[in-house]
Amino acid sequence: MVDPHSDLLSPDQFWGSVSLVAAALTWALYSVLIRNVTRDLSTLAVSFAAFLGRLLVAFPVGLWENSYQTWGNISLTVVAGVFYLGIISTALAAFFWNKAFELLDTGVASLTFFAQPVVGVILGVAFLMKISQRLC
Repeated sequence: MVDPHSDLLSPDQFWGSVSLVAAALTWALYSVLIRNVTRDLSTLAVSFAAFLGRLLVAFPVGLWENSYQTWGNISLTVVAGVFYLGIISTALAAFFWNKAFELLDTGVASLTFFAQPVVGVILGVAFLMKISQRLC
């Protein structure tokens, strides 16, 4: 949350705060546009096109970051975590978000935004418990 009365607008954190505002605005725009686009196209096709668009941006940034970061130990737990983040909490969540805007009114579908932390915690705990049972 950007609070103009706190130190969140200090010079050290200015660009982070601007990024948060930009992310909120672009997410709202994306959600409204999804509603319009899914009237004519399937949700799966729209979700896949959005994935490709994000990949075109994220892949070069990932390559750039890789030149500055070192890789740690890659274990089964790390692979499972990356799988969970990539497939479950990103791809599947984006598809369901898009599907909600296809099926529901925009105002109602936007309320699902507030369920994300609860569902994320439940799925994360369930997934990690399953993985830890297999590792132990």
